[in-house]
Amino acid sequence: MNIAICDDCRSDRKNLKELIQRVDRCPEEWTIYEFHSGEDVIENCREFDLVFLDINMQGSMKGTQVAERIRERNKDLVISFYTGFDCPASQVIHVQPFSYLMKDSLLKEGKIQLIETLQEARKRNNCYKLTVPWGTHMLTLRLSDILYIAILKKQSEIFLTESCTREIARLLNISEKDVKGFTIKSKRKVEEYYNELKDHGFVYAKVSYIINVRHVTGYFKEYVQLTGGTQLAVARSKRAQFEKELSSFWERN
Repeated sequence: MNIAICDDCRSDRKNLKELIQRVDRCPEEWTIYEFHSGEDVIENCREFDLVFLDINMQGSMKGTQVAERIRERNKDLVISFYTGFDCPASQVIHVQPFSYLMKDSLLKEGKIQLIETLQEARKRNNCYKLTVPWGTHMLTLRLSDILYIAILKKQSEIFLTESCTREIARLLNISEKDVKGFTIKSKRKVEEYYNELKDHGFVYAKVSYIINVRHVTGYFKEYVQLTGGTQLAVARSKRAQFEKELSSFWERN
């Protein structure tokens, strides 16, 4: 599993790295990468299970801006602010950081928070994943990679986030012109996927598709808006159940 420490102070990166290796029960499981700017970590954020961000850094981006960009790509990645700046909660809560570690008190008061942050990243890394065939390949998708799954004739079509689409395109050498509109065609039916994923945040919005509610950014009764701007209708017959399951998922998470 991979950790990114993004801080423009080399000694602060070194101190956190050494503390992680001291307090974690299995430090050998982690590979730690160091970055001195937000721009550098953004280019690689899909590869990480946990990102520690300083708030004020040299360069054009603050830690909160880096966290916003990361959240656009990955809803499940664990973010922790590691900083000497006491930032108001209202300025960071929208990016859903798991923890906020103060550098000057980390050894005395923040060690338990650090341990809990590492445990949370390990738990999410071991969370449910979906394996689907694509031609001669088998693709393993995090649930956060999937926007929704729709009926395609008697089979199904899996719609992915933009970042996942581009990652798969690079792995499979798909040309740039073919990336737009790329989806995964599956021989399994939507009903089968629903039975497998209904306990993991997937809900019927119409008979023809199930939506990954972790990507719902707005709900307007007749339709939902997903990450990236996709809008999907919610059938009247499904509305009550959809609202119930959406609320339940948000409460649990």
